[in-house]
Amino acid sequence: MKKLLNIFVALSFIIGSAGCSGSDGGESPVNDGKLTLQADKTAIIANGADKVTFQVMLGGEDITSNASARLYLVERDGKAVSEKQASMQFASTVVGTYVFEARYEGSTRLVSDNKVTVTVSANNEEEVFYRKVFTQYFTSTGCHNCPNMNKALKSLSQEYQDRMVIGAFHMNYSAVMDPMAIDVTTSYMIDVLYTSGLPGCFLDLRSDTNCYSLTPEKTTMENIDRMLADYPAACGVKIDSKHDAAKGTITVKFTVKASVTNEYRILPFLVEDGIVADQDGGSSDYVHDNVVRAAGAASLVGDRLNTIEKDAEATKSYTFNVQNGWNTDNMRVVVCVLNSSNGVDFYGNNAATCGIDESIDYLYNE
Repeated sequence: MKKLLNIFVALSFIIGSAGCSGSDGGESPVNDGKLTLQADKTAIIANGADKVTFQVMLGGEDITSNASARLYLVERDGKAVSEKQASMQFASTVVGTYVFEARYEGSTRLVSDNKVTVTVSANNEEEVFYRKVFTQYFTSTGCHNCPNMNKALKSLSQEYQDRMVIGAFHMNYSAVMDPMAIDVTTSYMIDVLYTSGLPGCFLDLRSDTNCYSLTPEKTTMENIDRMLADYPAACGVKIDSKHDAAKGTITVKFTVKASVTNEYRILPFLVEDGIVADQDGGSSDYVHDNVVRAAGAASLVGDRLNTIEKDAEATKSYTFNVQNGWNTDNMRVVVCVLNSSNGVDFYGNNAATCGIDESIDYLYNE
């Protein structure tokens, strides 16, 4: 009798264990094996399109699609980091060495026994389009230190002629009502660039490029050089703008051509030069240039153009209503084209500017 009871208990354990096997969603998979990370390749080109696809294994079981299986970047160019990745794929436009590990973050927590090192090398293809950096300058007539930043930008726009496209975003500040303030300024600063102080100057919507410092010209120069070196142009943009004075509208058509297949977005603005207004830290007849009068995109990080294949084009048009007080003779169109290396975060990849009632074609590297 005792022998039969032992057999029954053993069978019950086996059946119960079989009924609990497998994994679903965030549940812990029943597998006594080790957690390992695999990759389909360990070297890619820094073009934002070439990708590594990872696979997470628990023993002999593929748990990549399990909600609790995560990919972490743990080292970049020899420096320790801890960045959870949005997906099991990795692409970059920045040359360097990246080290990844897998983690299982369910009821049981595991770290992969191994790490995978991915080398991102310079794009061997020639950069087709001429690269320009979109410079977002946040300012106010009530900002005492802003003239110093403005002076640095004016100097650099001469030194980096045809490499910088500047948009000056004004806001009310320090109890001073800025006559050039627009609502979108605060949204960009807080929701996109995570800052609130003035002056602020960021390149290509990257929050790690604030150029304002004790030596703003030097800091801006270093950041521009980094943008040009680390993020080559993967697209070009041409612009056709029409001003209908009778209707009081400015219609702009943008066409983006890709030299690298990627998902692209577009961020258009109207800017005005030569606006005279009192400036704290400046003068009562201070001249303000590159003033953003209107933003065209519904999203702070650009309107979607979706995926553009290599050598293909995508177009998008906007109509702006001219407001009282604007001097269209001094106005220009400014556009920043964004792309992504991970399908989630979008940053500027190229920029351009064009006069009202004028057109520009793609600008190629000679």
